Amino acid sequence: MTGAKLFVILALMALALTLPSVALAQQVPPHISLINATIDGEPAPDGTVITAMMEGKDDVTATVTNGQAVIVIEGEAGDTGDTITFKIGDFDAAETDTWEQGGHSDASLALSASSVPVEAGRVVTITLSELNDSGQSGTATLTEFGDNTQVVLSLSAGALETELVHIHLGQCGDDLGAVELALTSFVDGSGDSTTMVDASLDSLLDGDHAINSHEAGNPGNYTACGNIPTGIPATVATTWAGLSQYLVDDRGISLYLATFDTQGTDDTAPVAKCTSEGCMGEWPPLWTAGEPIALEQPQFGSGANADLLGTLEWDDGNVQVTYNGWPLYYFFKDLKPGDTYGQYGPWYLLAPQGTLLVGGTNVDPAGSGPGPAGETGSQGSAGAKGDKGDQGGPGSAGSEGGTGVAGSVGLKGSPGSDGGPGATGPAGATGPAGAQGDDGSSVLGVVALILAIVAIVGAGGAFLMGRRA
Repeated sequence: MTGAKLFVILALMALALTLPSVALAQQVPPHISLINATIDGEPAPDGTVITAMMEGKDDVTATVTNGQAVIVIEGEAGDTGDTITFKIGDFDAAETDTWEQGGHSDASLALSASSVPVEAGRVVTITLSELNDSGQSGTATLTEFGDNTQVVLSLSAGALETELVHIHLGQCGDDLGAVELALTSFVDGSGDSTTMVDASLDSLLDGDHAINSHEAGNPGNYTACGNIPTGIPATVATTWAGLSQYLVDDRGISLYLATFDTQGTDDTAPVAKCTSEGCMGEWPPLWTAGEPIALEQPQFGSGANADLLGTLEWDDGNVQVTYNGWPLYYFFKDLKPGDTYGQYGPWYLLAPQGTLLVGGTNVDPAGSGPGPAGETGSQGSAGAKGDKGDQGGPGSAGSEGGTGVAGSVGLKGSPGSDGGPGATGPAGATGPAGAQGDDGSSVLGVVALILAIVAIVGAGGAFLMGRRA
């Protein structure tokens, strides 16, 4: 083997050695989210700190500027699909995100938080059934959080992979309508996702909504669908106030009877008489979809009696819950568990035995509402004109003041001496450290690549010269 040929082989080996170093220098793109954050429905003020948290990673923060914040989360390819949770200032955000390379660089992520914790309310779980031989099915759990609803999806793997998921108008099948609310997309085609939507649970329980999923890359092909039901069965439970146990719903909100209603018996149907718009505005009936449920409460020894539960169907088709024959109502000023502002006049809480519970004074409690306006008082009579006062006499003249003594002339001061030289100023602060240099892997790779190319060119020249010789 000639020297020229050996040189060519060595050059090619050097070139091959440069390729891994160049490849190793490449990094996984970070997850980038453009955040629009709100607190209590209002945009988070500039200066608010947004914190992103992901298991196994350090917390990442960004500050809201001009209404937005940019979160950049470094990661590895294996982090794809990991859940990211957020805080807006000191408050937990209702929404989550999933890590993926590049993140949301071209779309914003809306986060919301409440300064007053909102307790979870009613829960509805529906089944998502397979469509188009996708092999995918799952569940959707809807939880009431005030005026919002949290939707937690769980979808199995299958022959197709799901990406987009929405709440649609209509029902699954031919009646499925347009998209109304977007839910968090699936990253790997299946798994779990969580979304807080700006819609009350009651607004979704109207018999005209469904949750539908779509194939990744082919949104016109549906993979699974489930209908959101029309209402949910009401739940009646009990709680304690002092030594008295009384009826509440599953959230702990007080329930009442009205003594002007007609109590149902084995022979007569109950009659609800709070049917006007004004009465129902202050005393909403306890509606139910299906047979009401008595919540088991072993910690109380006894709870609501399922045998005393019943229903009363109104002419418009709505169904009201009854207990021991009494139609049940809420009071509009009872906003949280323990509130019993409705215990006054003909309205009473109910004991678990189904009898009215007398407590307090049974009068409109202080603070439950303004009292009636008093009648306008009659106009008072005009007062008599007062007598004119006597004119005061002239005041005495003051005495003339004495002449002041002239001040003495001050002496002229001597000129001051010249100031001495100023003290030497402190040394200037040390300048910032220079940016850390590259680890050299990419630079060495490029240098090796250049040397390899030079070697090849040199080897080619040597080879040609050898043949001429």
